[in-house]
Amino acid sequence: MAEQIDRIKFLKKVSSGGNTLLNRQTFDQFDCIISIGKIPKPYLNGQLQPPMKPYKTLLLFTVSFGMGSIVALGQWGTKDANKSKPVKFEDFHSNLGQQGIIELTNSRPMLPLTNPGPRFVPSGNLQSNPVVLPSGISAAQRAAPTPSSGRKSWARKKPVDEKKPSSVSVSVFAGSRPYQTNNVLRSESGEMDSGVWENTLGGSITGQPFKVGNYVSLVPRLDLIMQWSNYGEETVSDLLDYRFGMIKGGVGVSLPRDWTLNAALEYDVLHSQSSGDQMFDAVAPSLQLQKVVGLRETTFLMLDGMLKLSNTNREIDVLLPGIFADDGDNLQATLNLSLIQTFGENGKYVLMPTLGLTRSEYLRNTQDGRADLVFSGGVSGIWQALDWLSLQTFLNYSTLSTNSKGEVLNSSTFEAWDIGLSITASHAF
Repeated sequence: MAEQIDRIKFLKKVSSGGNTLLNRQTFDQFDCIISIGKIPKPYLNGQLQPPMKPYKTLLLFTVSFGMGSIVALGQWGTKDANKSKPVKFEDFHSNLGQQGIIELTNSRPMLPLTNPGPRFVPSGNLQSNPVVLPSGISAAQRAAPTPSSGRKSWARKKPVDEKKPSSVSVSVFAGSRPYQTNNVLRSESGEMDSGVWENTLGGSITGQPFKVGNYVSLVPRLDLIMQWSNYGEETVSDLLDYRFGMIKGGVGVSLPRDWTLNAALEYDVLHSQSSGDQMFDAVAPSLQLQKVVGLRETTFLMLDGMLKLSNTNREIDVLLPGIFADDGDNLQATLNLSLIQTFGENGKYVLMPTLGLTRSEYLRNTQDGRADLVFSGGVSGIWQALDWLSLQTFLNYSTLSTNSKGEVLNSSTFEAWDIGLSITASHAF
């Protein structure tokens, strides 16, 4: 091994002082004038050259670095040019489907708050989608320590077992809503005051969002609702007290530009509380388009439009001429506009004025061609008392008008005022 390390390979036509170095012996003979190693001083043509001036050294280094950077950038640009451009909305997501509304531009968590709707009408005016409003941080988030922004922590962190998200999420809610109306029968004449007490139980099962293509995310959802309504006016309580049930399955589609489309199919059934008899049932497909626009940090504008086709089946005890079980079949178009203003710490107080317009066109038998138009306006005040508990007060006004066909059929127009409050408790698993 030592011999291999010390071995010198002699090249042809190598000489020193006119003496050709052919082998080890000639090299050893002239070792006094030949040395192997680094040249201590720069030589050119056998003469010692003066050292390079500092500014020339700096210039040479700058030029070398610049040329190397240009070559490197040219290679990087050639490589990057072969890549496709980032797809817009690639990370687009939303808690859309979970609450029936697009994700707000605000990054704070959002909690469901029920929106007061009109009392149940067989034509399908029950509002089944909760309103999602910006709210404060949860109690768990408030209790969590916040890292110091001015100091890094070099302590070794203990590994945390990350739980995989569940394939489905389940939430339940219960609400009670007493209110007073000045026209309980929704009639043009003979207006009658009455107190109304509605109690609701419900739940929803929501699947995990999944993408279809580059721009669309789908969120499957199943809703179950039961509602009991009791009227204080004794002369109409036996007629109007009802028990309502709904099962609704659908999918929420998150679209570009913060639009959300909900396609659903629901089954509704209505029973009389006094007799227990079924009064009617209905199958209703629907399409709902929603968007929330952030005007300011605490102000939002919500747009909500819906098309709904109700296929009804009314229970008739006595068959009479001109009365059919499917007289109530209608195509309903609804447009709502709400201004949402939050107040207080973490936005737990909400003021929400709302305007709505609903057109119902009837499609069957003698009702064919009749079109009713309902205008509604109101204001709600909401207090998110706890993460799971909200209180709400509301004042609503509604009026119905009809077309010439409805006037021939003596369709009743009306005006009504409703005022009341509600309390809602919810829990997500």
